[in-house]
Amino acid sequence: MSDQGLVPFITQREGEEAAPDNLLIHQHAAGPRLYYGDEDPRDRPLRGILWARCGFNPVDERQMPTGVPLWKLMHPYRQMLTMQALHCQV
Repeated sequence: MSDQGLVPFITQREGEEAAPDNLLIHQHAAGPRLYYGDEDPRDRPLRGILWARCGFNPVDERQMPTGVPLWKLMHPYRQMLTMQALHCQV
């Protein structure tokens, strides 16, 4: 284990940068919706819900993300995976 102690899987790490600021608001039949300017199906993997984009760092031998933890931030894709697998603690 690293000298950082236990770091939750969903914690964003240095180097995992947010996507460029290219969000747009479009009118939809149900009302305004938020879209990425270059959106593709991977941006709405579950039930058409838009998830934030974020980069990925390499993983270690245990398949855990590497890098210095950014304790106040959650990595949106890892958060989605954790919630979908019902592994969230709340």
